[in-house]
Amino acid sequence: MDKIPRNFIQKTSNLVLPIKGGWGYSIDDCVIIDKEDSSVDPSKPFKGVPIEYQFVEKRIYAELIIFKDRNSLSSGIRWQLLLQTLEAINVQTYDVLNFEVTAFPDEDWEYLRNDWKENEGFEKDPEGLKKHNEENDKRKFFYNTQFWFDITSFHSEAVKGFDQRIASYTPGEGQGKYPKVQESDFIEENKDFLG
Repeated sequence: MDKIPRNFIQKTSNLVLPIKGGWGYSIDDCVIIDKEDSSVDPSKPFKGVPIEYQFVEKRIYAELIIFKDRNSLSSGIRWQLLLQTLEAINVQTYDVLNFEVTAFPDEDWEYLRNDWKENEGFEKDPEGLKKHNEENDKRKFFYNTQFWFDITSFHSEAVKGFDQRIASYTPGEGQGKYPKVQESDFIEENKDFLG
């Protein structure tokens, strides 16, 4: 399987992103968004932020589903933006996104889902709901991760030559939660890669 991000995303989801570079784990492995890429329609306004969020989704699913062996897949995958910063470093402009990712091992997800269904969502059983939620919390795992995007091609703030944080954004309560598409849709799109 091709693990070059652009090729991988194109092969697994038929999505062509105007990117090059790495997986975005650090500044040295950043995803370079290229406004001049041949896939970009120059007659339309260029919007880089949707490209970032499409990449975030694809990398998280790759980490927790596609690059895992069949015995360690995850379900119930969610992620929430914790902080987004715009950084000028060495005459380049970077958008840095920090997320908390939560998920469940497949067998725990299946157990919790069956428990919910069998008990009809605990509509008439507040004590059962409390126990279910405690079990949910015990079985869930989470990690924090960072995404580095070089956005110099469409955001030239760094050309002024000063290394500095240009801006930062922290979502309010209840904002910044993902995914926006169903995990099952992603799995269906990628069934050939899941074996």
